Amino acid sequence: QNEYNRRLKHATGIADSYKKRYEIGEANILDYNKAQMNLLNVTKEMENNEIERKSLLAELVSLNGGKPIELADTLFSSSTINPDFGQWYTQAEQNNPALAALKQEVEASQREIQLSRALSLPKFNAGYMSEKIVGERFQGVTVGLSIPLWENKNTVKYAKSKYAAYQSAEADSKLKYYNHLMMLHQKALGMQFNVDDYRTKLKSFSNTDLLQKALDKGEISLVEYLYELSFYYDSFEKLLEMERDLNRVIVEMNYCQ
Repeated sequence: QNEYNRRLKHATGIADSYKKRYEIGEANILDYNKAQMNLLNVTKEMENNEIERKSLLAELVSLNGGKPIELADTLFSSSTINPDFGQWYTQAEQNNPALAALKQEVEASQREIQLSRALSLPKFNAGYMSEKIVGERFQGVTVGLSIPLWENKNTVKYAKSKYAAYQSAEADSKLKYYNHLMMLHQKALGMQFNVDDYRTKLKSFSNTDLLQKALDKGEISLVEYLYELSFYYDSFEKLLEMERDLNRVIVEMNYCQ
C-alpha cells in the first residue's frame, strides 16, 4: 500500500501536468487521455490492494480472538540465515516439541521394560515364625520363594516390542525432520542470495530519474515514458514478491524449531 501511495502521487503529478499543458495547447487530447488513464489505473490498483489488505486484517483479528492487530511496517524484516546448517539444525532439533515428546516416550518404554523384568523375577521372602500346638512349640527362621509362571508371561515381550516401535518412530521422525529442514535451509539461502542480488541490480539499473528528465525535455513521448515506467514497476513488484516468498520460508523454518 505504501508503494501504491507513492505511485499515485507520481501519477497525479503527471496527470495534473498534462491537464495544464492541454489547457494551454502544449499537449494534445491523446496525451491528456493517456495521463488520465494512467492515474485511473493506479488509483484502482491502490483501492483494490486496500480492500484486500482490510480483508486480511479482519481475518487476523478473528484469529487473534477479536483483538485488532496494528501493522505499520512497510518493509520486510531483515533476517540473517545461519549458513552453517549443522549448527542451526542442532538448535532447532533441541527446541522441537514433537521430537522431545517422542524421546520421552522412548525413555518411558525403556523404563517399562525394566519394570516388567523386575516383576517377572522370583520373589524371595524371609522372616521369623513361632507356632505353638498342644505340648509343643516351634520357633525359627522361615525362607520362601515364589516364581511367577503365568501372570507376567508376555509383559516383558510386549514392553520390548513397544520400546522398539517408539525407537523406530523416533528415528523416522528425526530423518524426515532433518531432510525437511535441510530443504528449507538450502531454499532460504538460495532465495536470500537472489533477493539481495536482484535488489542491488534493480537499484543500479533504475532509470526513473532519467525518464523524468527525458520526458520534461521532450526527448521521449508520454507513451514511451509510461511504458518504461511500467517496466520498472513490474520489476519492483517482482522484488516484493521475492522478499515475501523468502520471509514465508523463514517463518516456516522458525515454526519448525
